[in-house]
Amino acid sequence: MSLFPPDDDLDRIHTRQYETRAYRTAEGEILVPGAVSDVRPAGLYVKDDPDLLQVYEMQIELRLALLSLETTAAGVLFETHMHEKCPLIEEDYEQLVTGRVVGGARVQPQDPGVVRA
Repeated sequence: MSLFPPDDDLDRIHTRQYETRAYRTAEGEILVPGAVSDVRPAGLYVKDDPDLLQVYEMQIELRLALLSLETTAAGVLFETHMHEKCPLIEEDYEQLVTGRVVGGARVQPQDPGVVRA
């Protein structure tokens, strides 16, 4: 199902899809699995090629502490990717751990000994 209006009269060259869900766990966390798929249409680069080109397909998993919304775990799994550097993004996701989500944005916890004006 797509939320986009019909576009049959346009020449589509790229489709990226995101899907996320959120679950409450027995451990007092919020589990947020997600998936990202990046596809190019058949025949875009090689004329008469009947197959879609899967640029990448990635699964993401975040775990947040239920009360504080602090990120407790973050991981990425690439099912497919075109470039050898794509998996390097895993390190960026690991940096999300210990950050908090506030109003939809990630913030770093502050040192309680530091006074900010």
